[in-house]
Amino acid sequence: MVNFGNLLGGSIDLKKLQQVIDLVWDNKDDLVNSANFAKDIPDLIRTLAGGLSEAGGQARAAGLALIGEDGKSGAGSKLGSSAKTLGSIADNLASVAKFVTDAADDIGGVPMMGGPAKQLSGAAKTIHGTTTSLGGLAEDLVGLAEILGNVGAALNKLGDSLDSSGSKAQGFFAAPA
Repeated sequence: MVNFGNLLGGSIDLKKLQQVIDLVWDNKDDLVNSANFAKDIPDLIRTLAGGLSEAGGQARAAGLALIGEDGKSGAGSKLGSSAKTLGSIADNLASVAKFVTDAADDIGGVPMMGGPAKQLSGAAKTIHGTTTSLGGLAEDLVGLAEILGNVGAALNKLGDSLDSSGSKAQGFFAAPA
């Protein structure tokens, strides 16, 4: 009989060796499955890394759409410009409402023009109410434009972070040069 102790350069407890062999034998299917899974991990991480980088590019593109390459040409800035234009229209309508109110007051002083004066006064009130609503809408749109700018900047940063994470993950399993 072969003495494993002499063969391996020391004394070996054969019972413990048998326990190790039994443990490996009894779990050989799990060990094979684990080894196969371990072989797939690099491809899995490469796929994940590629997905992170791609998501980063998409987030950055969405951010740039909101803020623009130059920080002024994105959807947020365009919305802000439109809001300012709407505010200007509201201001002009306020002036028109004042002119109509003044005209109604002047016409109201003319004998037998009370009816038309009331109609002009009613029109002035309607214009004034519309002006107030447009002014409020313009203010809301300015706020929304600011929010879009902030979201765009955050998406741009998120894109950079995702892309960086993807690049680092790809570096774990880079092919040797």
